[in-house]
Amino acid sequence: MASTLKLSNNRIQRMYNALTVLGNRRMANINADLKVTRMLRALAGVVEPLEERRTSEGANLVIEETSGGSVSLTPMQEEVLKILLAKKQAEIDSDIVEVDLPTQWALRVKDLPKEESGKDGWTNAAQLGALCADLGALFVDELPVEDEE
Repeated sequence: MASTLKLSNNRIQRMYNALTVLGNRRMANINADLKVTRMLRALAGVVEPLEERRTSEGANLVIEETSGGSVSLTPMQEEVLKILLAKKQAEIDSDIVEVDLPTQWALRVKDLPKEESGKDGWTNAAQLGALCADLGALFVDELPVEDEE
């Protein structure tokens, strides 16, 4: 069952990036691998048009500011153009959109990658806290809540 949420484009992109990182790691079991793949496919329908929009609007800005690309820019003009591009991308990233998140496949603690053996085994489980934070509603926190005394 999917959940419809209003999120910024930037937040959706961070979720997608976290899933991409997890997709390149050895997950705890095959079901966790399948969950990551399904969520990546579901979010790709939102992220791919977003990338196309960023590219298209950035290209339009460059054409507009350089008279169709026929003008040679000074270093100062290039820096101003970079600032304008960053501003345009920030504007796109802050847009709020409704998205159907596949929360039925949300990852749980038991699904997360485990540390492997060997000298580089720790890398499989590195930065899980940051990745889980970026997953947002696509990660179900099952950690026990401590009672306040």
